Amino acid sequence: MGLTLRAVLDSLDARSQIVVAELHPVITEWCRGPLANLSRDCLADSRISVRVGDVVDVIREAAEGTGRFDAIVLDLFEGPHTGTDAKRDPLYGSLAIERSWRALLPGGVLGVWAEAREQRFESRLRAQGFTIESHRPGKGGFRHWVVLARRP
Repeated sequence: MGLTLRAVLDSLDARSQIVVAELHPVITEWCRGPLANLSRDCLADSRISVRVGDVVDVIREAAEGTGRFDAIVLDLFEGPHTGTDAKRDPLYGSLAIERSWRALLPGGVLGVWAEAREQRFESRLRAQGFTIESHRPGKGGFRHWVVLARRP
C-alpha cells in the first residue's frame, strides 16, 4: 500500500533508484489514487520504477546478471513461517535465499518482514553466509519481526 516504500524513500538520497515489484496492478492503481495521501504519493517519486509482476522474477533476473541490488526489501502479505518449505519456497527457502544472495551486491541487505520470528529461516540465511539482525519493533501487544540479512 506504499507505506514501506515511503519509509524507504525517506531514508534514501536523491540519486537512489528503486524498483518496486507489485504482483497485483490494482495495488498500484490504489497507491496512485485513493491511497496516495497515506504514502505522500510515493509512486510519483522520480526514483521509482514499478514493475507489475512477481518479485521472484525480478530477483531471479538480477541474480542472473541483468542488474544487482544494494537492497531487497520483502514486505509481503506472508513472511517466512514454520510451514515454509525449507528448500523450495520461492522467497524464503534455501534456493531462494541463494538467489537473493546472487542478486545483491557485496554489502547488500535483504530485509524481510515476518509475522513472527522464524529461527529456521534465520538459520538458512546464516548458512548462505548472511549476517543477521532480527528486530521486533514497537512496544507491547502483537508485533511483527523484521530480519535484516547483510551480504558481507
